[in-house]
Amino acid sequence: MAFDPEPMDEDELLVFLQNKIDSAMNDEDGELSDNRARSLDYYLGRPYGDERVGYSKVTTRESMETVEWILPSIMRVFGAGERFVEFEPEGRADIEAAQQDTDVVNHILLRQNFGWVQMYQWAKDALMYPNGYAKIWPEEREWIETKRFSGITAGQKAALLEDGWEITEEEEEETVVDVDGVVQPLKVYELTAEKRCEKVEIKWQSVPGDEVLVDDGCNSWNLDEAGFVAHRRPVPFTTLVEMGCDPDRLSEIGNAEDHDWSDERVGRQYTDDENPANESTDDDSMRQYWVEECYVRVDFDGDGLAEHRYCLKIGNELFANDVVDFQPFCSLTSILMPHRHPGLSMNDAVMDLQRIKSTLTRLVLDNAYRINTGRTYIDENAYAEQTTELMQDAQATMIPVQGPPQNAVFREQHQPITQEMLSVIKYFDEDTVIRTGVAPGMALDPKVLQQSTEGAFAEAMTKASERIELIVRLMAETGVKQLCLKAHALARAHVDRDLVIQLRGEFIETNPSAWRERASMTVNVGLGFNNKERMTQLLGAILQEQKEMLGLGMVDMSHIRHTFAKMIENADVGHVDSFVPPAEGRQPPQAPPDPVAMASAQLSQQQLQLAQRQQEHLERMDQMRFQLDAAQAQRDAQMKAMDQRLKGMELMLKRQAQAFESALTQAQTAKAAEEARSLDIENDAAESGVTEALEGVTRALTAGSGSGP
Repeated sequence: MAFDPEPMDEDELLVFLQNKIDSAMNDEDGELSDNRARSLDYYLGRPYGDERVGYSKVTTRESMETVEWILPSIMRVFGAGERFVEFEPEGRADIEAAQQDTDVVNHILLRQNFGWVQMYQWAKDALMYPNGYAKIWPEEREWIETKRFSGITAGQKAALLEDGWEITEEEEEETVVDVDGVVQPLKVYELTAEKRCEKVEIKWQSVPGDEVLVDDGCNSWNLDEAGFVAHRRPVPFTTLVEMGCDPDRLSEIGNAEDHDWSDERVGRQYTDDENPANESTDDDSMRQYWVEECYVRVDFDGDGLAEHRYCLKIGNELFANDVVDFQPFCSLTSILMPHRHPGLSMNDAVMDLQRIKSTLTRLVLDNAYRINTGRTYIDENAYAEQTTELMQDAQATMIPVQGPPQNAVFREQHQPITQEMLSVIKYFDEDTVIRTGVAPGMALDPKVLQQSTEGAFAEAMTKASERIELIVRLMAETGVKQLCLKAHALARAHVDRDLVIQLRGEFIETNPSAWRERASMTVNVGLGFNNKERMTQLLGAILQEQKEMLGLGMVDMSHIRHTFAKMIENADVGHVDSFVPPAEGRQPPQAPPDPVAMASAQLSQQQLQLAQRQQEHLERMDQMRFQLDAAQAQRDAQMKAMDQRLKGMELMLKRQAQAFESALTQAQTAKAAEEARSLDIENDAAESGVTEALEGVTRALTAGSGSGP
């Protein structure tokens, strides 16, 4: 039968994805989910469910103790210092570039993303559960930046517009400036401007195991080899819209309230007095949807070859379906199981021991309780005063019986079993140490310290820590290394601008898009305190040998600095550059002095001192002469500036005087013209007899005013 593939439509792809989800590992209420829920219950010391009223309900905490004793060793490796990974250079010319890549990747993982906390949670998941998961992804962030600019010229305003700023408010003002002594008007602006900014950041965080669905056919810890990986989680409506989802389509899909919560998720996030069904919010914009972010290998285009696709599934709708070459998940496990994805947790190693020790401890406590507050048997026909006395005893448990008068009141007798039980409990304590490698008693018990020699104790501690060292190395070579390689790849693909990062007190500028692809990397693993102490001693011995070989020419200062750098890194006290500057920042070592030259120098010491004093005197004279010349030049410059200002003022006064004289001349001309016009009017009036008529009227009015009524 010929192979004739056909393209899929979205409905067929949705069916394919749903089948993968239903059969995936880590799905709710599956075996791995039950294992994680049980591990959390044991870690928190929750009741086992078989407790009886009136008996001890104590639970021992081997699970918590094992996890919490191993975590410090892990975090000492991955959470301390400025780096825990190093990219190896590919040749001498690549040393500086590899160093820069190392610094930037460690900066992204440890500083920009609260890396210590994320690593703590990731490692703790790997210790408590079969697998711990982390997700790393590029996140595009957009925001509007608003600024107020004062005194901006037209040229500066144009530069702001070219730089992408949009002016929202503008006020124009006029001022004057002094240019070479000439005062000129100038327009300036008061602006309020906005600019849309975009930035791509590399994010990573630990992810709960019930949110990561893994193809049931995956038989490797490496999720890059899985045919299907999905991130299923509730996401708010607003976040989905910001991711580019159509809000109208989202409104037609059922939200998170339509999805049943698994027992594992309820046990992890809620206490007995809380109910996940009541977590709905009054703010409709924050209603949540169950989202399945799928990374799957499938032949969607029908070319006969499966491509790696990213599909965003919300409800029964497909909101994204793109070809990608990246899946963002990394996996850690504390006990790797060959040829299968789920590993074993440290809880798996001690949960049965915790159950046994809890039972034994309960028996010991019940026995002690019965001995101290044993039950009392009382005959129904006993004297009333005896019965009353026992009833007043709050510790007594009274049981009415029928018996002979001599046994009217008697206490129950119990044989103590504490010593026998404690020896059995001690046996299981030793078994816990063998299974986990955690031996807090060996490190803290004063008797062990007194009875052991230094070498024997160190050897015992080494044996006890070998199991923890193996866990740390396994984590370093699997999930942690993969996380760093993914961070490097994402930085190259998505950060296409220059980054300025402060490292070791200096600002380093780099453009990740110009980095070369790297696959060779070393994870720095300091395996426990005792090994670090021995390593420090060994490095100290090597340093002493190198000092002796330095005089023989067998080593140089670069070898000594490298040894010292390893000692600094092993001590977790910072970077070597903080203690010893790099080669370009220090003077080369000088050869030891020649005895003949030393003697000659001693004989001519006085002459040299005299010459030095003379030279110092000449230098002081030159300095004083230079200061005098500088002061004179400053005074000349001040006088020149003052002359220029006086000339400017004189020119301005001259222009003002010319303007005044011109205005005065115009005024005098206007006055003469007005006087000539008045004279012409008087002459015309005299010639026409108007003047005589007016004089007659005036005389008549004067005479009339002088006579009475």
